[in-house]
Amino acid sequence: NHTMTEEFSSGEKYLMKALERLRDRRDVFVPDLLRCLNHLAILWSMRGEGEKSLEFLQEAQVLYQTNKGEKSDHLEHLYTLTTFYLAQAYANGGQPALAA
Repeated sequence: NHTMTEEFSSGEKYLMKALERLRDRRDVFVPDLLRCLNHLAILWSMRGEGEKSLEFLQEAQVLYQTNKGEKSDHLEHLYTLTTFYLAQAYANGGQPALAA
């Protein structure tokens, strides 16, 4: 994984390509899309771009909340990570009330 080895530009390229494809089939690939959004949020956070990171996390949150499909344990786990990352993003962005 390029983002875990700090090859951010390569990681971003692959994740954005995956994001584009997953968005086209969001009805089928909800967990994969959620995971991709989380990874992009982490990538932008590691670059010091909190606002950009927050945009991906908020998209992940909306995706989960509007998902009409079955909410599997795997999807619940991914969303738990999303909420954890959201809390960190809000705290780092000076919005402690939203982080709580």
